[in-house]
Amino acid sequence: MIYIYFIPDGDTDAYAHHIIARDILANPLNIDVHWVWLPLFHYLQAGLVFLGGEMQLYRYLNVFIWMPVPVITYIMVRDSSSENTSALTAFFLTALSPIGLLMGTTAQPEPLFALLIILFVYFSENKKFFISSIFLAAACLLRYEAWAVLGFTGLYLLWNYFIGIKNKAGRSDLLKSFLIIILPLAAVIAWILIRLHFDGRLFAFLTGTQKFANDALQQSSSLSGGPLKVLQDLIHYPVWIPVMFMGINFVFVLLGIRETLQKHKWLVVSGTAILFFITLSWLMKSTLGLNRHFAAIVPFYGVMAGYGISKVLLYSERIFTSGNSHNIAKKVIFTVSGTAVLFYLAMWSFIWTDLHKSGFPPQKTAAEFLRTLPSDSRIICNDGIVEVLSGLDYRRFDHFWLTDKPRTETEQHITQSAAGNRNLYIIAKRQTIDILRGYGDVIFTSPADIKSGEIIYIIHAGIVTTQHQ
Repeated sequence: MIYIYFIPDGDTDAYAHHIIARDILANPLNIDVHWVWLPLFHYLQAGLVFLGGEMQLYRYLNVFIWMPVPVITYIMVRDSSSENTSALTAFFLTALSPIGLLMGTTAQPEPLFALLIILFVYFSENKKFFISSIFLAAACLLRYEAWAVLGFTGLYLLWNYFIGIKNKAGRSDLLKSFLIIILPLAAVIAWILIRLHFDGRLFAFLTGTQKFANDALQQSSSLSGGPLKVLQDLIHYPVWIPVMFMGINFVFVLLGIRETLQKHKWLVVSGTAILFFITLSWLMKSTLGLNRHFAAIVPFYGVMAGYGISKVLLYSERIFTSGNSHNIAKKVIFTVSGTAVLFYLAMWSFIWTDLHKSGFPPQKTAAEFLRTLPSDSRIICNDGIVEVLSGLDYRRFDHFWLTDKPRTETEQHITQSAAGNRNLYIIAKRQTIDILRGYGDVIFTSPADIKSGEIIYIIHAGIVTTQHQ
């Protein structure tokens, strides 16, 4: 809570999601506003905006959304284990995960997605298949990783069915488990058909995702970097990211794989599906390889590490026949594990605080200037950070994409908008100012960002005034 109050959200995608939510209220039937993303998160935030909430409020809500994730993880492991050590360890490793805590301070959908996935796993393990299907259906409208979970779930059910028939298990009970995929499959098909209607071609939103990432990374796949690059990207999510955030506790993950596979098959199915999806996407350069994509499988790794520590304690008990020696070994193991957790939490908290404490100075000063404009002004803005930081009513903003349209269409839109309101302003950036300068006079220029060099300009469309700098 303190971090959220003092440190601005440093994830630029969080601002983009919130702008889409604001745009939904202005254009509720426009599916194009979702761009390459799935719709559920945007509609939830739109409801928040409708009730008067803003992005900062959702950041606070995310703290509470993340809180149940380690609790459910603990309950799930406790119910499946004869000892409590694995459950407690899994709880603390999940609760104190740097990625989980960081995502709990952003306005991103990762905490909600992690919660939906762990609820899906919990109810699946307890054979409450219809309830679990509701959570998976919601997840399928939130992040694409859930589509992989749905696919892996279908394969797992088919495997169970044929193995069950071979072993003469009850056919009706096996068929009931297929309830789990009906709602999620319906949700995915419905969204694909809706997008087909609006886009005019199948899966246009998915190809848009890959094109964006390919352009940003200047790569079409890991293959372009050779065998070593493929290997590096292959272990990026399964090994490198958890090592970066868990340290020596990753060793316990490896030691706990077998027990996790035996006791938590649904957790393994969902965790493996997400890991497969984000790894394949990174190999294909369909995503930017961000750390936050790992957030939903933090419980998966926490559970494996929990069982791994229990295994080490069991070995210790067998090796050290003296009870006193075993107790000392036990204290050493927990001290090493706990120190690693606190060290990485402190380290990453420092890194993120230092990285984001200044926020976005150019956008902040531009937002402050926007608040001085007449209340009837109309603002053409393609920068979500400026809009959110301004705190102005969403109805004052026009999200016409100036640089993605033909010049004649842009000129027509600005001319028509200026004819209806003389107080028309355009937000421009360093990369777009040369294109947009001709539409009016620059009345504000922000200081350049020290790190990125970004500059924000405000143009008064069609009106010549004195520049404010």
